[in-house]
Amino acid sequence: MVLRHWSLRALALALVGGLAAACGDDEPDLTDPVPETLAGDWEATPECRPPCAFTVIPVANPADSISLLDLSASVEVSIRTGGGFVLRLQLPDVGVLPLAGTARTEGSTIYVTGPRGVDTATYSLANDLLTLEYQNELEGIDFDEDGTPDRGRVRAVLRRK
Repeated sequence: MVLRHWSLRALALALVGGLAAACGDDEPDLTDPVPETLAGDWEATPECRPPCAFTVIPVANPADSISLLDLSASVEVSIRTGGGFVLRLQLPDVGVLPLAGTARTEGSTIYVTGPRGVDTATYSLANDLLTLEYQNELEGIDFDEDGTPDRGRVRAVLRRK
């Protein structure tokens, strides 16, 4: 999809704002540690695609997905066994947009608590790749450019640094 009306800054703010404004206000139970296999530093950059990806996918029409890596963006995620979580979205002409919080896991679900709530993602590990399928929906991105914001979700495939 070609973004005709969306600036990269507006897309980034909708994305980071959406991840930070996830539903819920539960505090994570930091006694539920993050598995050592999930802990570490992960990245998705234009140079590592495929398999790396960082995509915003509209719920109504997945074909209108936006790959932030195609827009020369990169993302780094740091997850610590003690519950620390930091996401850094690097965008050309915008800079780094950080999102810090805490993380806990239950089975194949990771709960990330940020400044405005809890975001949930299912995760899977395969060799040095981490796939995150965010369950909370983002709002405010007009994927089909009809003047009405659409709902979307984030899918990330990151490699271990």
